[in-house]
Amino acid sequence: MQSDEIPDALPADFPEAPAPAPYRNLWVPLVVVPALIVMVLVLVWVLFGSIAGSEKNPAENVQRMVEGNSNEREQAAQLLVNQIQGYLDDVGAGKEPAWELDASFLPGVEQALADLDEDELEFRYVLAFVQLELGDAQGLDHMLALLGSGEDLDPGAEMRFRVLYALGLLGPAFAPAGRERAIDAIVPFLANQDAGLRLMATVALRGLPSERSVSALKGALGDGVLGVRGNAAISLAELGDPAGAPVLRELLDTGSYAAERAASPNRWASAERVSESRIQAVRALARLGRPEDLAALEPLAQDDDDPNVRGAALRALADASR
Repeated sequence: MQSDEIPDALPADFPEAPAPAPYRNLWVPLVVVPALIVMVLVLVWVLFGSIAGSEKNPAENVQRMVEGNSNEREQAAQLLVNQIQGYLDDVGAGKEPAWELDASFLPGVEQALADLDEDELEFRYVLAFVQLELGDAQGLDHMLALLGSGEDLDPGAEMRFRVLYALGLLGPAFAPAGRERAIDAIVPFLANQDAGLRLMATVALRGLPSERSVSALKGALGDGVLGVRGNAAISLAELGDPAGAPVLRELLDTGSYAAERAASPNRWASAERVSESRIQAVRALARLGRPEDLAALEPLAQDDDDPNVRGAALRALADASR
């Protein structure tokens, strides 16, 4: 497997995975930070980019995603996501929404999904995401169907990667039964031969707190890929479990990244990426707040060579002392 796009290698006992898809360039820098911070618009900008044009209402854009030409469909998808995000922002702020969504809107989205072809993954993803954002449980059915896409429909696993991310992002709003279904679908990816999918599964479980998520993440602490086990440890800290503390200390150690680079110069080649990974480990240990975890930050606060890591450790220790 080529590792130019992924900062970690597959374990030696795994069969070689397909060459990484271009999506890894877009997402790998995000997966060493707390995952659930990226605006929903990013998910669709990745798919469609910036598209301008005359604005239709949300229901019209749903219909154009099915009936329009290629440019119209892409434009409609972008506008729809902007409109739904604006609608939710307005409702959350107690303001009158710019767009009205009447009782026919969600049934219209469901009908559009029924009208799309099975291989139109990007449009199916957008509509399912909109359903979930608006609290329609049918969106989870469609997301899980996308997560089950095979290599024939999803070469390079790009869509499966995005769906894992989306499930973690939206997971906190799921009903208990939906949360369990999502966990059922995500956990098997922790054993996938694709390191990127394993990694994103550890991130997704952050947004689905449960005993099962914690147990699955503990199992991922032994993964042979530094980024996978590191994100499992960060996720566990987010969920209040200290089991990943030894791996977090491993992330603090610059020697961990040097060892990976020794295996392949393309892994962890970016000093900025290493710095960000170490900062997230600092924050995760501080979140745990145990005396032994805070003690691990003291040497960094005193004389670490990276001023950003040193500053993060100083802030964490100062916050802990209040």
